Formats: sequence, C-alpha cells, structure tokens
Amino acid sequence: MFLTQRRFTTSLVTGIATLLVLGGCATQTVEINPVDFPTQPIERATVEPTAEQLKLRKQRVAILPLEFENQGATNASFNKDLEPVLRGELETALLSGGKVDLLDRNLAQRLQGALAEYEQVKGETPKPFKLADYLVIGQINLATLESEYKEATVTKKGRKLPGICISEATISGVLKIYDLLENTILGIEEINGRKRTVDEVPACPKPTTKLTKQFYQQATANAAENSRNFLSTFFAPKGYISEKRSNGDVWVFKVHTLGAAMAEYREVQIMETSEVLNQLTDEIDLETLPLGNALVTGTSGSDFIWVQVNDKQTANRIKIGHLVRPIPKSASLFDYIPKIKF
Repeated sequence: MFLTQRRFTTSLVTGIATLLVLGGCATQTVEINPVDFPTQPIERATVEPTAEQLKLRKQRVAILPLEFENQGATNASFNKDLEPVLRGELETALLSGGKVDLLDRNLAQRLQGALAEYEQVKGETPKPFKLADYLVIGQINLATLESEYKEATVTKKGRKLPGICISEATISGVLKIYDLLENTILGIEEINGRKRTVDEVPACPKPTTKLTKQFYQQATANAAENSRNFLSTFFAPKGYISEKRSNGDVWVFKVHTLGAAMAEYREVQIMETSEVLNQLTDEIDLETLPLGNALVTGTSGSDFIWVQVNDKQTANRIKIGHLVRPIPKSASLFDYIPKIKF
C-alpha cells in the first residue's frame, strides 16, 4: 500500500512539473524588435475611436453609497453605520488592480445626487458627470446574521461531542457599472458573500453590535473578493491599433494604450466596431465583434505596446483604430499545488 501511494505521488508530481514547464512556455513573453519588421500598409477602421477614447489615463471611478433594499436582520440606523464599512471593502477590491483612479466619497455623494436628478428629468448631462467616467452602484438585497446551537451529544461509540454554536452572516446583492459618458448601465454582477464560525460554547451568545458589524464586514470582504474578477475585467486597460509591421512570417501591431498596464497581460483580443441597422427600431447601432487574438510582446513604452499575430488571415483583417482588450490571466498551476494532499 505504501509503495502504491508513493508511486502515485511521484507520478503526480512529475505530471504537475511537466504541466508547469509547458504552461510556462505557453505564457512566456514574446520578444521582438519592431525595427526588424518592415512597415506594412494598413487600412483605417470604418468606426474609429473618438478623441475621448484615445486619452491615455486611468478610468475615473466613484463608488456610490450602498443602497439597502431589505433590512433583513439589520435596521436603518444600523445600516447607516455599516454602509461605509461595506463600501470600504469594495473600494479595496477595486483599488487592488491599480487600473483605476478611485474618486473620494464626497464627490461620490455629489454624483449620486446628480444621477438621481438626471434620472427624474433626463435633459442635459449634469456637470458633475464630467468629473468621472464610471459609477459603481451597489445594492444590498439581503444582509442576515443567524446562529444555531447544537447540544452536546455522545456518539454510538461513546465519543463525547461538545455543544457548538454555528453563526453565519450572509450578504447578497448586485453591482452595476454606470457609464457617465453614455448615461447607461454597461455591466451588472450579482455579489454574494458569507462568514461562518463554529465555537464550542455552552450556548449561543447574543451578538453585540460590534460583533455583528465584524461579521458583516467579513461577509462583505468575501463578496468583494468574489466580485474582484468582474471588476478587474471590466476596468482592464484598452487600446487601439495604430501601426502594422511584418517580416513575412509573423505580423506585429503597435497598440496605443497605457503601456505598463497592458504589458501585464500575455494575450489580447482585437475587436472591430461596425455600424449596423437595427431593423426593429430603424436606427443605427454600434456592434463590436472579435477578430482574433494576439500575443503581447516584451516591447512597450508609456503609451504603447506591440502585439504579435501569427495568423495571416487575422492579420489582414486588422485595421487602424480597431479596439484591443486584454484577455484576463488564468490561474497559475502553482496556485493549485498547496491544495494537493499527499
């Protein structure tokens, strides 16, 4: 039995090592020198980016005060004290990627008032909207804290099990991303989080206000962590094709973007925006569809990166002004090794 287990473990480690080597090769940065690639003619996109879209700066984001739809186990007064704590967890999650400029809470409150007024009367875009690019609107639908006590017992084999108190706080709701330029909601994500504890005690104590806040803060931290991928993907840097070069075997494209931020990724998706007739409304809509992927190279600057395309058919379809978005990085195999028990 020991020999079998040892052989299995050895095989597993060998397999993981092989995958890590192959995975490392697959994600290794492509090194190029654009000077080695002659400049190629390239057409301009039918729909080109606006002057506003070409500005190279972090996106300005404000998190509005959270709204509590259902009181659950809390009340309005308690929510007033809890709201800044919960919002702080979302701010931490948003700032962790370093991709946005987070506006202060006073300005966020002004923007909340301007948004409420605009939604009532519509009309001209409020002046405060020009101070930010996006609003994060959080709505907490449910916030509960429940405790259950399980009495001490003795198993059939005579083993004594102590009494335990199981306490669990849950937070659920939605996050909405509001585009202040287009005056519309662009993204919606459900958020869920929980904090659970098990304590050996004679009875479940009545939770104090301080302890309840701690439970909700930890549950919200869990919800914020769960929404981190949504936030980092939505606010990932974007860029636009500005130049094409080729040596006949591969094609490289210069991308106008925040170089340092985009260079953190290994692969990007190139997309084309077209004008299409909406036959239902008889209006012209903008439709953005992917053209193909490109590898991020090791050549970048403050306002550009170079990407490489190996497929000629894809390269021929790419035009100046086409949108470039990074593909989120997948988890490394190293992340899974600690979870494997030998």
